[in-house]
Amino acid sequence: MAVNQQIVDQYVDRAVEEFKKNPLATKLLRRFSDEMPDLFCQSALRHLEGPSNPDACRLLSILMMRQQGLFQFLSDPVPGTRDKAIRVMRRMMAFDPSFDVRVAGRLPDRGGMNHHVALHGRRATRILDILDEVSVGRRLLPVLSHLVQSDDKHLSAKATLFVGRRVQSAQWAANQLQQPDPRIRANAVESLWGLVHDKAISVLENSTKDKNNRVVGNGLMGLHILNQPVVFDIISEIMRAPKWEFRSTAAWIMGRMAYPEFVPDLTLLMKDDNPFVRTSARKAIISIRRAQEATTQAIAERGQLVSNEEAERRLAAAEVALEESLVVPGLRLDGSNYTYRRG
Repeated sequence: MAVNQQIVDQYVDRAVEEFKKNPLATKLLRRFSDEMPDLFCQSALRHLEGPSNPDACRLLSILMMRQQGLFQFLSDPVPGTRDKAIRVMRRMMAFDPSFDVRVAGRLPDRGGMNHHVALHGRRATRILDILDEVSVGRRLLPVLSHLVQSDDKHLSAKATLFVGRRVQSAQWAANQLQQPDPRIRANAVESLWGLVHDKAISVLENSTKDKNNRVVGNGLMGLHILNQPVVFDIISEIMRAPKWEFRSTAAWIMGRMAYPEFVPDLTLLMKDDNPFVRTSARKAIISIRRAQEATTQAIAERGQLVSNEEAERRLAAAEVALEESLVVPGLRLDGSNYTYRRG
């Protein structure tokens, strides 16, 4: 009988289910990993993407780290696979905290020694994106910082965001704003989000004068995160800009901020001549409505919590009153009053 994916899935599922009580489970998983790695990878990933037997997943992770199929999966740029890849990568990191270094080694190195086998194009960009989400701290900077100067502009832009988030330097970001590629400038600005520093605020404000709408939008988002009131004036200005890209960005940032006060302006943009602006405005209004609904729900839940607390307080008071009501006057044998409790 020919072995296919369905058969392997059935055996792997059974081995995972009986991992603790069946001594053959480990042997079977190792055999599939060695003899039919492609089919094994597809089956193992089903368990590593979601909750499964932790002991079995530990072995699956160890076996998968030896498989080329794992790196193919992590670097797959097909839409809709990113979240799955992140979950699997985190599972690998849970069992091997240095696995991100091994994955980073699949990208073009600084000296060009591995360029003939390294990942390139969209696969390289996807790997860097996954590392940006999963790998914390600065330890990959010596391995990947040179990619900011990559000839691949997509990879260079992603590397700018990766490095910028870890360097957290307003001066470094300001230097990147001199780059001709707007993707690099936009990601350099995004890397400053949340950085509380006067220089960072200055860089963000300067970025809102950029000729590219994405750079301006990221600058506005950064200023909003830092509660800078100048955001409102800039939004009011760019929503009337001659270029539709800026009007669309104005709608985008209003949707991200989700203030109900923006609805009249967004309603106006819903009548814009450009379909992209109208779409952005519609999405922004939906975002604001959802935010309002979430706020209303939170208030209702908080009100219910308060009501429950009040009910508990009243119940406690009633119990005290009941207890006191059970205390009745009595008569001592010497004729003086005394009290006793019924029951």
